[in-house]
Amino acid sequence: MIRNPLSRASIRWALVLLVLVSGAFATPAAALDYQQDSSTTTPTPTTPTPVAENNSTNSTYRYGETPDSGRPDAASRARITPVEFSEPFLTVETTQRDEAFNTTGPFVVLDVDEPLEAARISQPKASADVLAGGQQVRVEYDDDAAGDSEASLYTLELFFTDGSSTNVSLYAQKTDVSVAAARLEDKEPVLAELCEDAEAKGYECTNEGMENYLDFIQERADLIDSWLGQKAMQALAIIVAAGTNPILWAVVLGLLVLAGKFLAGKYGGILDIVNNDPGKARRTIDQLKSANERQVQTANEESLRDVPAIGSDAVYWEDGLGTFSPAQLANLAARGHVKRDETGETQVVHYGVEDLTVESLRNGKSWLEPVHRNGNMTVVQALGQVKSVCEYMGSQYGQSHRYGEAAQRLEVLIDNVKLESGVGGSLPSTTGRAGGVPSDD
Repeated sequence: MIRNPLSRASIRWALVLLVLVSGAFATPAAALDYQQDSSTTTPTPTTPTPVAENNSTNSTYRYGETPDSGRPDAASRARITPVEFSEPFLTVETTQRDEAFNTTGPFVVLDVDEPLEAARISQPKASADVLAGGQQVRVEYDDDAAGDSEASLYTLELFFTDGSSTNVSLYAQKTDVSVAAARLEDKEPVLAELCEDAEAKGYECTNEGMENYLDFIQERADLIDSWLGQKAMQALAIIVAAGTNPILWAVVLGLLVLAGKFLAGKYGGILDIVNNDPGKARRTIDQLKSANERQVQTANEESLRDVPAIGSDAVYWEDGLGTFSPAQLANLAARGHVKRDETGETQVVHYGVEDLTVESLRNGKSWLEPVHRNGNMTVVQALGQVKSVCEYMGSQYGQSHRYGEAAQRLEVLIDNVKLESGVGGSLPSTTGRAGGVPSDD
């Protein structure tokens, strides 16, 4: 029998390959069986460890979620800032950042930089709404939610989209302020004046009454406006017609010529002086001044004895007041007496007629007292002589502009003295002397 070694070797290699292939297919099957067995085991869920709570933030998580170990939740990250308004009745003051605010007014708006899911106030008389896609919260108060002096605490609960939440304390004041009333506060004076005008015209100070009054004013304004517009159109038509009328132009020119002749006849001399001799007016003024100075000088040189109303009584004026001329006595009455003291300063002794009163004449306290103190003449006689001198300066020397007012005052004073003392002109005196002036004797 002949052996075949190749056949035996082939059989051995075939058996080795068969064992290797069987091992390779057996491993995945065993792994699959192991996975199927393990899938029947009941799983134990992992419970997340909550973050420690603070006084204003409460963090919660959904089942099966775990917090990011390196990042705080939205409630902790959120920054809450109040929205400022220009109206003075809406104010917000931050007392504790992101946690407490003092509010004034009927509402408050808060900006939140983390997205919100909801907002709530559990207390009555206040409500909260989420605005701006979850970035703002508006809190509305009822009118009686808080008083003017004491603040009311409201707790605002904010719920974020990641499940966390936080509380904000709101201390509300003056929630009964009306927005419309506050905006009309600066217009109260105008409304009050409008109300007074309406009542003066017979309208009531109510909304309906003032509306009727405004309608009345508007109707009058429209009437006047239409009337003025109509008159303006008529005047314009007349002007246009007159501008194209040659007869009217002739009449206007004739009137201008007549007016020119009238003005030339009345003021032509002045125009000639100005045009032909500009210095003549100045010379005339200088001449008048010189003449006035000469008259004053003459009045200073004239004696009081030459004044008809004075005559021999001039001696009393010379001795009592030291006046020797009519100009001196008239100046004493109209301007008063001023003297210089030892240091050279001026002192006012009296202001002339302005200082003379019935009382001062009775008590002997007037500057006329030295003239009639010894009964040389009565008070009325002394006043009459001063008045006559003032009038004499006006008639004789043309000085009425200086002494006319003094003469008028003296005339009134003389009438008052006569009424006080009688026709004789002797005032009643505490010393019993004539003229009503106490004596120095």
